[in-house]
Amino acid sequence: MRTMAALLALGMVQAGSMGAELATIQVEVDKPGHAVSPLLFGIFFEDINLSADGGIYPERVRNRSFEDADKPEHWSATGHADIAIDSAQPLSPASPRSLQVTAQDAGGGVLNVGYWGMALQKGERYGLNLWARGTGALSAGWRTPTAACSTPAGRSVA
Repeated sequence: MRTMAALLALGMVQAGSMGAELATIQVEVDKPGHAVSPLLFGIFFEDINLSADGGIYPERVRNRSFEDADKPEHWSATGHADIAIDSAQPLSPASPRSLQVTAQDAGGGVLNVGYWGMALQKGERYGLNLWARGTGALSAGWRTPTAACSTPAGRSVA
């Protein structure tokens, strides 16, 4: 704790030298704060800077269930396609929103770059599960920007 206080003080001195107003923080480690009930455990996790979804919880696809906004946040159209959030035909009460993709040709699709990229590891296996409905021919799959990926049966889905 004393090292932490020294580092904080050093940081404040540096901030003061850059023209910022000097502030002090005093941490009294020898004086405990409010009592915390022993029954309170595991009910709060502060998700700072997406540390849960894109960090310890290994979510790769950002806004995977389209709940972030009324527009497709973190999704973008590729090729000749238009995208929009659709709540007219929900998959289930638990998944009331979907992504409507209108592709004008076979090159149309969608892109999700995850949380500042997707932390995929060479040699690891990843699965893609999605529900799709449409009119006409429908093909779906996934690919990385650098190489085609394959299904467990070895068929290319790029």
